[in-house]
Amino acid sequence: MVRLTRAAARLAQRMPIAPFIIKARRDRLSEVVAYISENMPRIDMARLVPIIDALAGFERSLAPSPRIMDRIGMISCVLTRDLVYDLAQHRDVEKIYPDSQKWALSFPTVPPEGRFRITVKGKELLFTTTYWTKKAIGADKAGAAGFDGSGVRVAVLDTGVVMTHDQLRLKAVERHAARAFWTANDQHGHGTWVCTCIGGRRSVDYNATRMIGRDVICEGMAPGCHVISIKVLDYVIGTGMDSDVLYGLNKCIELGVDVINMSLGGPIEADVQEDDPYYDVISQLTANGTIVCVAAGNEGPDSGTISSPGWIEDALTVGAYDPITGDVATYSSRGPTPDGRTKPDITMPGGGLERPINSGSTGLCDLVGDRTADRYGKIQGTSMATPHAAGLVAIMKQAHRKVLGKVLTTTEVKEMVASFGQSKDNDAGWGPITWDMYVAWLETEYGVKKQEIMKL
Repeated sequence: MVRLTRAAARLAQRMPIAPFIIKARRDRLSEVVAYISENMPRIDMARLVPIIDALAGFERSLAPSPRIMDRIGMISCVLTRDLVYDLAQHRDVEKIYPDSQKWALSFPTVPPEGRFRITVKGKELLFTTTYWTKKAIGADKAGAAGFDGSGVRVAVLDTGVVMTHDQLRLKAVERHAARAFWTANDQHGHGTWVCTCIGGRRSVDYNATRMIGRDVICEGMAPGCHVISIKVLDYVIGTGMDSDVLYGLNKCIELGVDVINMSLGGPIEADVQEDDPYYDVISQLTANGTIVCVAAGNEGPDSGTISSPGWIEDALTVGAYDPITGDVATYSSRGPTPDGRTKPDITMPGGGLERPINSGSTGLCDLVGDRTADRYGKIQGTSMATPHAAGLVAIMKQAHRKVLGKVLTTTEVKEMVASFGQSKDNDAGWGPITWDMYVAWLETEYGVKKQEIMKL
């Protein structure tokens, strides 16, 4: 029986002294406590606590002696590395866990100054912008630390892109199309919005600014990343065949992209994911270190509404929440998958039913009357949540390379949010990912302090 959990083993390897939780045979708790007391070297707690603070940021209220929780058969205490390994061999010990920090969970919302009201045709609308949702998920903090996605290649499989949009004019955006007779230009607006949300530079919607009386600013999550637009949807209304999308994924492998954004989906036709045409290719991309962010779909709130390819296990499947209220969006598709797995994986800002996000380009619904083609408009959905994830993941990819010299993988992202997010459910997955969560993950998983990241 493996008594030392992987997380506890990592903590013991990294720290000579750390807090742990021991699950013991309930009728032998006192014997295990006695063993700990007899074998724990005498340590000056006044010296111990600063060491723990410096290594892992734990609170200074750690007790110097074991604390017994007799109803659940557990003991919490600070242990030396050698004693942890000894306890892992003790016949009365069943499991050893790290004693990790937890905090109150909530879906990050935009502050009052990031909420805009406007009346159109007698109806009052409440909306926000990507400038403010960027702050909500902490991508602005990453930017202040020097991480803006530079050196990271993000592919957007969508309706194409308009290169002349304000947020993209100074960027080197690469363009491809799945079919030879398609233009790579965006005639729909959806793809341009996604590209600007991921990598758009800061810009102002001047029309909305004039109407509201204060700046309405838009900004991409990772303005330094290299955006690659691969047009896989067209036919005016933004549709395409599986073969078009698969062509786009094949192109991603050819180009060696780091992150893929697929704000698209359709009905699940297979009984098991292995029979879905996206299964093998997403598995291949994931094994190569590419993180594939896929929209959950907009068929909620009923259960079992996750779309394909979002139901694929290796995809990072993204649901939507309202960044103004913090509620999971009604339309956001829910799990479980047809084969019983829990999806989505995470939930990111995507707008609410009557709280459209304003940013980027869309010809879908220009609610504030800016009739300039492919300029600014309001749009919402898991399609909008997914590029928030892709942009933030691009920033984390850059940070991982610079801080650790490693490639951030989908598995690590999921382990991170599983450690710091909520218990996974079929409405919101593990909840949102944020830059603060990633910084905490670097500290607990790799021992990298926040101060060290800021100095890079």
